Amino acid sequence: QSLYMAKLANEMLKECQYTKARLLASEALPISYTYPNRPYVVEAEETFRNSFNLGNLSNHYDCLDYLQGHTDCIEHVDISQNNKYVLSIAQDNTLRIWDLNTSEQLYCFSQNTPMKAFFLSETNEGNLLLIYRDWLVLWNIKQKTTIKEFEVTNLSIPTIDITRKYLIYCDNKSKQIHVFDVNRWKIVNSCSIQYGDINDISVDNSLKYLAIGYGKTFSQEKNNRICIWDLNKREKVISKSDFSESVEHVTISPDGKQIAFSHFYDHNIYVANTTDLLISDTLKGHTETIQSLHFSPSNPNELLSGSYDKTVKNWKITTKEHTDIPSPSKGENWPY
Repeated sequence: QSLYMAKLANEMLKECQYTKARLLASEALPISYTYPNRPYVVEAEETFRNSFNLGNLSNHYDCLDYLQGHTDCIEHVDISQNNKYVLSIAQDNTLRIWDLNTSEQLYCFSQNTPMKAFFLSETNEGNLLLIYRDWLVLWNIKQKTTIKEFEVTNLSIPTIDITRKYLIYCDNKSKQIHVFDVNRWKIVNSCSIQYGDINDISVDNSLKYLAIGYGKTFSQEKNNRICIWDLNKREKVISKSDFSESVEHVTISPDGKQIAFSHFYDHNIYVANTTDLLISDTLKGHTETIQSLHFSPSNPNELLSGSYDKTVKNWKITTKEHTDIPSPSKGENWPY
């Protein structure tokens, strides 16, 4: 009887009927471990806990989708240019690729997982750009083979972003921003940034505007700021520095008109116009520190976020709705 109710509770959980799942799971559990009124069923307790975790998340605006499968904190997410696929990298040492329409997990790769990875433009469809500490690697997903390599130095983990045809990364030692052409496979532009501790960078699809988030997480110094730079002119366009916390993550929309950013202790996402950097929207839903932010390459109203709460959320900025992105496969090896 306990197993049967636990199974029913799990079915309710899959259908997002969190209250029914909670009631069925609680009935399947004993009154106490010392004097059980029925045998202890581990499936019932797991479903009972999940009904609260998923239920609480779903109450923060209407969730469009949940992608579940990671067993540790998510550190990086990316969305393909055609809005069909999502990839995520977590501290469980796996990189997972998902079908955004069906929420199905297509691939799961483990061991020597890259620090970051990106889908590329249509000319490189089927390939990923893998970011390691000292190497850039062009990787074919289906054949699981390395196509090209490029050696880099002083590449900082959180200061990498991409526009599908170019990789923009920061040398945190020399404070230089480099523009790397993926098709030509070489550095084609560099820009010197003279001050501050850079946490994250992002560029628009035209490769004109560069957004930079500054600050130290555990420091008394008040260098917390966002700067927008014109890469063509190599000059600062606007800066905002009245933040009480460091700006940990930034992403600029493909049309260069909006910017989204997050702080370390604050679990919200803030959206602002790039012309004045005044906050226009606040997106609430994550329960832990946000680790990755990306606008859709083709839709300035769609935003993807990954968090220490082990969820990936797909946001619609105009409605503030989000979908959480489900699940396990055996891992396969990355090349490095």
